[in-house]
Amino acid sequence: MEATGHTRGKLFIGVLAPERLLRDQQTDLLRRVEREIGTIQEISHFESGWRAPESYIAEMGDYLSTVIIAFDGIWHPHNLAYAKARTQKLEDSLRGPDGHRIFNINPGMIDKECMRLASHKPSARRYQLADGVWVENQMYWKGNKLEPHDFAFQEYLMGKRYSMLRRLADESLGHSSQHLSPDLSLATREIGYLPSTVFLR
Repeated sequence: MEATGHTRGKLFIGVLAPERLLRDQQTDLLRRVEREIGTIQEISHFESGWRAPESYIAEMGDYLSTVIIAFDGIWHPHNLAYAKARTQKLEDSLRGPDGHRIFNINPGMIDKECMRLASHKPSARRYQLADGVWVENQMYWKGNKLEPHDFAFQEYLMGKRYSMLRRLADESLGHSSQHLSPDLSLATREIGYLPSTVFLR
């Protein structure tokens, strides 16, 4: 199926950080995430066996791990732009004492078309969603199997994380319209931000 970017689905964030910080600061991190974005539905398990790219290790240190945090409800795809602005605020609030980045947070969505991630960096593979926000389709459906593109981030392809994304996609198909979160794109452009409570059912 060709991805159009117009399908509502499940919103999630991928949080890359030193595993020690993910464990020690989990309570504070989750509190901040819910305050900035919305009610958390599910968190992935820690998995070993993946090594982060050298550029991230040089910036954030070794022994990095990724957790996926999924949010309650079904979300309009334009809300990825809002989520990217909020995750940038989260990253900035979680910087180390010397100002360097120690958490890398990427918002994404998964639905019946694909799994996509939002970025502030343009590239030939990404389409522009809003001012300063580009989206890249990382995985696509081939029959009933979620297939990665050659450039897909490897941390999302590991067993439990991949299984979690599959479950989220199935859930996005099973919800009726009464559970849909609103399209916040126009309001976001007008006032810059909205409180997280507007996302709740």
